[in-house]
Amino acid sequence: MKAVLYDRYGGPDVLYTGRVPRPDPAPGEVLVKVRAFSVNGGELAARAGRLRLLTGRKFPKRVGLDFTGEVAALGAGVTRFAVGDRVWGVLGRTSGFGSAAEYVAVPAERIGRLPDGLDPVDAAALPVATTTITALRDKAGLRSGERLLVRGAAGGVGNTAVQLGRAYGAEVTALARAANLDFVRGLGAHKAVDHRTVRPAELGRFDVVLDTVGTDLRAFRRLLNPGGRMVTIAFDLERPATSLGYLAASTVHGRGRVRFFSGNPTQADFDDLARHVVEGKLSPAVDTVFPLEETAAAHQALEAGGVQGKYVVRVA
Repeated sequence: MKAVLYDRYGGPDVLYTGRVPRPDPAPGEVLVKVRAFSVNGGELAARAGRLRLLTGRKFPKRVGLDFTGEVAALGAGVTRFAVGDRVWGVLGRTSGFGSAAEYVAVPAERIGRLPDGLDPVDAAALPVATTTITALRDKAGLRSGERLLVRGAAGGVGNTAVQLGRAYGAEVTALARAANLDFVRGLGAHKAVDHRTVRPAELGRFDVVLDTVGTDLRAFRRLLNPGGRMVTIAFDLERPATSLGYLAASTVHGRGRVRFFSGNPTQADFDDLARHVVEGKLSPAVDTVFPLEETAAAHQALEAGGVQGKYVVRVA
């Protein structure tokens, strides 16, 4: 099968479309014929070698974290799905990357059914919203009437946080670059602010801060009201030891712990995601669709900044 690979760490130009064996689903797994996937910041960092202590030096390596498609085969013991079901999913923490391919084998608990009528290419912008749901619902416990600040509001997680924050009844302030302010207002932000012209201390106070950037965490933590909660899905890749050390220290020092986590969704999370879509609380925001052979261009576009929603790659 076709898959996007790279043989060394580097820029987007190291990516190429090659061939690898099509996987067979192990017991408890589902083989999915991939229709589309999106480009995520974590895989860009991995491809550039910024996470090489975790990813190692064994090549070739793969990219792709999430996907949409149809069930092509079932491993032993899988009963919830049938061949032909339209699904979306995210590879788990232990699976690494690899959805940028014609097929992917994934544990059955890492996928869910696509809502009827949702285009699979558009839908590829939404599996990342399971991270948003976990951040706002579980980690922050966002309540109606609270003030929510979303940092990186035009990106993949950020745009869904604006939508869901509004749906949960919060007053949403969105931080984004100037060119994206109208976009985040259209998503439902009550207030949209250019992050390059306003200092954190000028933003006011918030009950919940959702950070998708990972830098200047101390400054944004100071914005919390008493009892406020800050959640981040990123850390400073230029200063990883300092950044992760600060996250650890926040659990015991100062006001308001900074909760850091990486997405690891379950079937229940995908069921919740589908419900939000069906109820009209969440819609996919697709910036540009690329063909599989131009995955490198999609990586380059995300690295350049300015995305409105997600860059999606169509496989079939």
